[in-house]
Amino acid sequence: MLENNPSIQRLALLLVELSRANRKQILDLSNASEAEILNWGYLIYRKMWKEFGLHEFLTSLTAGTKV
Repeated sequence: MLENNPSIQRLALLLVELSRANRKQILDLSNASEAEILNWGYLIYRKMWKEFGLHEFLTSLTAGTKV
């Protein structure tokens, strides 16, 4: 199910990049559950949200509106 899944492999590589971990480390997802993977996905989106300042952008974009 998770083995050889291209989406999971891309996610794993992104996690290595974001964590600045050693790329030579072996990523073993054989014991990971789908729930754990979804939680990691949330953490990545949260990090991107903060790094790009999306909360500030959306606040300024909707200022003076009823959105």
